Amino acid sequence: MSRLFKWLSVCICAIAAAGAVQTAHAAGTVSPGDAAHSVSSGDAQPGSGSADILSALQELLAAAQPYSSYDTYYGSISSTYLEYMRGYLSKLPSDAHYVASRVGQYDYVFAYGEALSYNGSVFSGAAQVVRWNTYNNGSFTSSFDGSFRLNPGSYLVYSDLSDKYPSLASSSDLTLRQILILLTIFCLCLTMDHMYQVRKVRRVKKGEISK
Repeated sequence: MSRLFKWLSVCICAIAAAGAVQTAHAAGTVSPGDAAHSVSSGDAQPGSGSADILSALQELLAAAQPYSSYDTYYGSISSTYLEYMRGYLSKLPSDAHYVASRVGQYDYVFAYGEALSYNGSVFSGAAQVVRWNTYNNGSFTSSFDGSFRLNPGSYLVYSDLSDKYPSLASSSDLTLRQILILLTIFCLCLTMDHMYQVRKVRRVKKGEISK
């Protein structure tokens, strides 16, 4: 908590300093002729550097704040993060569902849980949320969100909850759920084969007794 307050204090001071620089530029006395010459010649207008600083600080503040709901971003998910998300699939419980999305220019989200659901327009429910922020040096967080909500809109997400969206699993991936299903089928086949062999042996013995 103390680190968050320090970050907020530094950001507020930087924003105030940037505003002071912008005010100082705007307060400078410039004659109409000089101003017209400056604009017409294509020179950078005052405050452009401050705007960049403010934009960067806003991104940092957004990265530091927790979210309980997300909207998808129009950009695609980097293949690096897709592979990272796929690494979770084999560890998921058999009854867990997931959704993966890019929710900002620098933000990716992978949420999973048994209570996660999709109602045709919104993913919601209690879920473990893994979040990556790629701004500057980047960051990684994993936390439980009891009211997770993702509005995919018309953009791309990955999920096992709807045929509308692609799955993260590739043909070479075996999730825990798939492994359990295969084991169940294998056990059923063994049981049926054993029952068939027992019945066959009994028929043979009955035939020998009747002779």
